[in-house]
Amino acid sequence: MLFETAAHAYGSGVIGIILTAPTTTALTDWPGSSALAACVIQDPLGAARRTMPDAAIAATVADAILPLTRSQVHLWALGTARNRQEVTKA
Repeated sequence: MLFETAAHAYGSGVIGIILTAPTTTALTDWPGSSALAACVIQDPLGAARRTMPDAAIAATVADAILPLTRSQVHLWALGTARNRQEVTKA
């Protein structure tokens, strides 16, 4: 319900972030990358449990597949770019 609810409430303002997990249950309500502002998936090679990242890569189109050490910078850049767009529209 988390992703579905967020996509319904915030639309394309939602950034989907998929991290290490032993199951794929969080993907059962995945709205798909077209309903999100961006989809960032943890690189399975660095994941403690790669089940979730592998399933997410197979289930959707990722905007980025990154190790955790680079994810924070990428997410910050996405937020900064979005804020610039909103300021420009105002």
